[in-house]
Amino acid sequence: MDWLKNNVVIGILVLLVVVCLISSVSLASKLRLKEKQLQDEMAQRLQTEEQQQGILNERADLQKKLGEASKLLDEEKTLYEATKKELTQEQLVVKALKEELEKTVKLKDKLEEDLKQSLKSR
Repeated sequence: MDWLKNNVVIGILVLLVVVCLISSVSLASKLRLKEKQLQDEMAQRLQTEEQQQGILNERADLQKKLGEASKLLDEEKTLYEATKKELTQEQLVVKALKEELEKTVKLKDKLEEDLKQSLKSR
């Protein structure tokens, strides 16, 4: 009977060892799966951070270009206003010259008429 008792105890112990072994293998598999998921998540986070850094760098470059374009636009506006003012002044000069020309033409016409009258009366 002792022999049967020992076999039952050994059978139970073997069964427990097998259950523990299966449990250990299952836990190790789950652990590897979790490690893989963790590595994938870390890789994805790293990729996202790199993309974010790239976007931040691009944003900084665009802000710099915007500042330069804004400065250039201000310079162009100043130049435009100066040119516009100069053009207005030139238009005023042209208008004054036209008026002077009209006066001169009228005076010339009057002088010619006076000269004709004077020549006729002689």
